Amino acid sequence: MKKLLLGWVAGAALLAGSAMAADLAAVPVVVEPVFTWSGFYAGLSAGGRWSDVMWQTLSVTPAPGLPPDPTTTLPTSAYFVQVAAVSKQEDADALVDALKKKQYPALVAAPVATDKLFRVQVGPFTDIKDAEAMRTKLIGDGYSPILKK
Repeated sequence: MKKLLLGWVAGAALLAGSAMAADLAAVPVVVEPVFTWSGFYAGLSAGGRWSDVMWQTLSVTPAPGLPPDPTTTLPTSAYFVQVAAVSKQEDADALVDALKKKQYPALVAAPVATDKLFRVQVGPFTDIKDAEAMRTKLIGDGYSPILKK
């Protein structure tokens, strides 16, 4: 009987020991605060721009004290045929060179302050019929020009 009792005690000890070893320590519960938009915010913004573009403009009136030069002074009521409006000065210059090689009176118009495009134009023409004839000729050469006053 002692052996039977000793067996029961040993078995109970084994079962009880393994059951207690499986118990883990309690994990602490961490409560994080809820984020709200109730604070004050002040922001600043700054910026800048750097450019090495050399702007070329065409003068409509001659410089003071100089006589008007008909080759550089553009008429105020002239018509132009615009071939393209590009965003890079070097692209506009290359197109002007290509048009001049085909004997077109091409130029890059003075930049407009409201955008950053370089307008390649042919002209000036005092008569709208001459401008339309030039537009037709440019269409024949594969361009898609528009007429501008």
